[in-house]
Amino acid sequence: EGNPMDCVVFTVGLVAADSLYQLKEQILAAAGFGPEARFPVYADRMPLQLLAYCRLSRVQDSAQIARVSFTEDMVISDANEYE
Repeated sequence: EGNPMDCVVFTVGLVAADSLYQLKEQILAAAGFGPEARFPVYADRMPLQLLAYCRLSRVQDSAQIARVSFTEDMVISDANEYE
């Protein structure tokens, strides 16, 4: 308990070939992240920002970008959650 090594670190990133790459990169920069980020995941918790990053990375419709939140657990769409 309390050991920072009791986690798995996930590395996530944007796909450079994504047509929305530049827009996503700007959103991530505004949230304090880069096109690649690392997040610790513990047995009993994971950062909300990891979910937001993954959700943003899967968006293919620019109209859905506004639904991305790094402070609230916001589902963008059922299809986005499925991916």
